[in-house]
Amino acid sequence: MSIEASLIVDYGDEAAAGAGGVFLELDNAQNIDAAGEVKSQFSPGDTVYFLLHHSSAWVLSEMNSTSGTIYFINDPVTRTRAMQADFVREGSSQQSQYFSIFNLVKVVYGNDAAILLRDNNIIYAGDGVFPVTADMTFSTTFKLFKLVCPTPVLADDETYRIRIVAYMEPS
Repeated sequence: MSIEASLIVDYGDEAAAGAGGVFLELDNAQNIDAAGEVKSQFSPGDTVYFLLHHSSAWVLSEMNSTSGTIYFINDPVTRTRAMQADFVREGSSQQSQYFSIFNLVKVVYGNDAAILLRDNNIIYAGDGVFPVTADMTFSTTFKLFKLVCPTPVLADDETYRIRIVAYMEPS
């Protein structure tokens, strides 16, 4: 028996086709089992923590689920994320999927260059020897929510599906 939760973003009627800049993800810092491992499977009655991240172009209008109860916990919470990037020449850039990143730390393999942050989510290469490949870590902020799952009676091989939907509108 298990709970299957899908995280869905709805951009509203006024949003342009191909809208982006918003996503939901499970919170690996809060969803920890008794052994200290990150949980990705949940049982009836469990609490599921999840994060909302979005650009300033969007505001959250509603957060709903098909079952269970959603609670807003905190805004902002900070989490560390990682990214690998290659820079082929000075001025090369990579866009992070996360907005408003800070505390950028790089580990460069081989050639080295100044790796800098621009426009809150663009990482670019300054002076250096190219090409450059780098693993980077950085901090970013999220809104933290929790879903308290219902407690349906399930057979051992049965799955109960829940959809969590973030309704977004242009800011």
